Amino acid sequence: MQAEEPSREEFADACDFVLKSWQVTGAVAPKLLAWGRAHAAEETACRVRDRMVSMSRLARLQLEFGRELSRAFEREGIPYVLLKGSATRLTAFEHPDERCGHDVDLGVRAENLDRVREIAIEQGFVPSQWNRDTKRFEPADPKLLAEVEAQHYELGFLVNRQRPSDLSAEEDAAIRRDLKMWHVTDEGDLACYVRIDVHHGLSLDIGLDDLLASPTTATCDGYAARVPSPEWLLFHLVYKIYWEGVHHYHRKRNGFQYADLSRQLLATDEAGFAGLCELLAEYYLDAGGHYVLRRLESDVGMRLRDDQIEFLRRTATPPSESDPVGWNDLGDMWGRLWGHR
Repeated sequence: MQAEEPSREEFADACDFVLKSWQVTGAVAPKLLAWGRAHAAEETACRVRDRMVSMSRLARLQLEFGRELSRAFEREGIPYVLLKGSATRLTAFEHPDERCGHDVDLGVRAENLDRVREIAIEQGFVPSQWNRDTKRFEPADPKLLAEVEAQHYELGFLVNRQRPSDLSAEEDAAIRRDLKMWHVTDEGDLACYVRIDVHHGLSLDIGLDDLLASPTTATCDGYAARVPSPEWLLFHLVYKIYWEGVHHYHRKRNGFQYADLSRQLLATDEAGFAGLCELLAEYYLDAGGHYVLRRLESDVGMRLRDDQIEFLRRTATPPSESDPVGWNDLGDMWGRLWGHR
């Protein structure tokens, strides 16, 4: 972030970006607000402060349910890992409530899916689907749910609606002003959905067996859970940024993914990065890794290590014997991440 005091317009643009990156507002907003302290009374600054409160409370609820699910799986000997933001919140952020998301993401083996679903239901989760008209979750159509799950690598939505009773007056007011990922019930209470997303693969082509064979345990603020090894965690981050990036226009909503990636790289030593390079080569994703990682210095402002720079140097030239599609080289995803070519 720039050191000099921003203009009103610069600060408003930065606030807008942070509000769109709501998954990591808790982590980046304090620096933003300190940078723009001269504009602390502006509406955009007030919105950022409210967003910090609402996302922090959602994150804490996700952490509580993630902890209980982790304990249940460990009691029954079910191999599992937290995935994506649910993992990086423990491995790469100073405090776990700085990182929230749409879901608590879990990875398990396909043969354990039925029992995992049963455990989730025992803990109050309901198989659900989103109603676009009411903007609420409702019990899922079993036939539709089965059709979706048969063609995908994850279970359908498992949702638990929460109405926290311990909000302070200040928290209640901030969340009501923001209402991002929250809603007001017919009775006038604040409520949110805690959702779990259970994966039995990283994609239709990339399974979880190797990832589940070598998990590590991450501990943060007294919360311990199994997470992928550093190389697998980084691989999943790079894969998602690249593969989703080249196939969609995301329109300025990807700041949180680079926040995860940059923090996780800083938390990963040279051996972990070497493991990432091996995985990228194994799954023919050197090109994707190159496009994703080369943006860290030029566009994110991160200083790369020598081993990371060497990876970029080595992958800058494509193999002469293969076509781009064969190497999953679909071009640079950067423009699509921000809604342009």
